[in-house]
Amino acid sequence: MKKSTKIIIFIVILLIIIVPVVLFVLPQYEQYTFTITEIDGDRITAVEQAEGHYSFYEGAIKIKDVNAKEINVSDLEIGDIIYVQNIENSLLLEDYIDYACLVTDVNNKNIEVVLPETYYYFFNAEGANVKDINGHKINVADLKVGDTIKVLEKRDIIQNAVAYSFEGHQAEYLDTIKNIKVVSQDVNDLVAYATRNTVAKKIAVVVKVNEDSLDVMGIEDSNDLLTVNFAEEGNIGFKQGQEILIHFNGNIEDGKIVNTGKIEIIKEKSDIEIPESAIREFYSFIDNVEISINSITETGIDFTIRDTNEIPYNFSNNYTISRKIVKEIPPVEDTWMTQSTISTEGVEISWKEVQKISNISCDSTGTFEEIDEDTIRKIYDWSNLVGELESGEYEIIFSEGELDERIDILFEIDENGKGTCTDMRIIK
Repeated sequence: MKKSTKIIIFIVILLIIIVPVVLFVLPQYEQYTFTITEIDGDRITAVEQAEGHYSFYEGAIKIKDVNAKEINVSDLEIGDIIYVQNIENSLLLEDYIDYACLVTDVNNKNIEVVLPETYYYFFNAEGANVKDINGHKINVADLKVGDTIKVLEKRDIIQNAVAYSFEGHQAEYLDTIKNIKVVSQDVNDLVAYATRNTVAKKIAVVVKVNEDSLDVMGIEDSNDLLTVNFAEEGNIGFKQGQEILIHFNGNIEDGKIVNTGKIEIIKEKSDIEIPESAIREFYSFIDNVEISINSITETGIDFTIRDTNEIPYNFSNNYTISRKIVKEIPPVEDTWMTQSTISTEGVEISWKEVQKISNISCDSTGTFEEIDEDTIRKIYDWSNLVGELESGEYEIIFSEGELDERIDILFEIDENGKGTCTDMRIIK
C-alpha cells in the first residue's frame, strides 16, 4: 500500500473519531417560536402551535359558527373559522367539545379544515438577552402573557429530562436560554387566532353556583358533569337551570375546566331538565352521612342512617350477603435454588354469595322507621330469604348496581348467633 494511501486512510479514521467528539463538545442551538401562556418570575411557560389537517364529509360532524349555532356546509366559505365536534371519531378530539378550526376547502360536501395542535414548554429566562418587537433591550418582567416570542436555546451536553403538567398538558423543559425576541403575529394565521382566542366551546346547563366556579351538565349527556372556573368577569348572574356557552382552551383536566375565557348565558331556562343524579353529584357528600349499627344477629341487621345532605342519598333496600371462604394452601418444599428445604404456606380468600331459600324481595324483609327528617332506622330480617347464618365472616352490600352509591358492611357471627360489625363503608 502506498504511503499516500495510508495517510489518507489515517486522516479519514481520525476525522471519523474527532468530528463526532467536536460536534458533541461544541454548543448546539435550537430556535423556537412560542406564545407565552404563563410567567412566574423568571420561569416562562409557552406554547408552540402547529397546523393539524383533517377532512370530513357533510353530516359526519356537527358544524357550528362562532356563536355555537349549527350551520350547513352550503353556508361555508374557505377562510371561515368554524367549530366542530367529534362525531363518530372523525377527528381526534374529545367528545362534546366544539373545537375551532379553519376551513381550507369545501368540495362536493367534503370539508377540509386545519386545527391548531399545541406543544407546551417551560424554561428559565434568567440571564437571557431579551428584546421587544422593535429590537430594544427589555427585562423579563416586561414580557406579557400572549406575547409571541422567538427563543434561542443552547442545548446542554447532558439533556435535562424534566417535565411538568401545565393545565393538563405535558410541558417539556428547555436548557439554557440565550435570546428572547418579541415578534408580531399574523392576524390571518390560525395559530395566531387560536392563541388570542379560546379554541373550544361547550354548551352546558348550570347545576350549582359556587363561590368561584360553576358545576354544570353537558346538554348532550346527563353524565357529562364538570366544574368550570369563572372567567375574569366572575359571577354575571348565574343560577341553576340556565343554559350557558363556555369559551375555553379545549382542555378538561380531572373533570374541571380551569382556563375559562368567557361564559355566556344563552338561555335563562334550559329546555333540558336536570336529573336528580346530576343534582346529587354536586350537592350530596358522603361525609354528611353517618351510619350506626344497632345490632346484628344470625337472622338480621338493625342500623340507623343519618343523612344531612341538602339532597339526601337514596340508599337501596336491595342487598346481597356473601360469606368469606378461607382455603389453606399446603406447604411447598423448594430445594431448587438453595439446595436446602424451604417450606412455604399461605391462604386463599374468596367470597361466596349465601344461597337464597326463597324468591321474596329484599325490600319485603325490612321495616323502616323515620326518626326525623334526616334520620331513618332500617331493620332487616333475612331468615325467610337466606335462613339463619352459620358462624363465620360475612359481607352485606346494599346497592342497586355498581354505579350507584352503596353501603358495605362486614360482620362476624359467633357460635351463639350473635353478630359483630368489623368494618363499614359507604361507596359513592
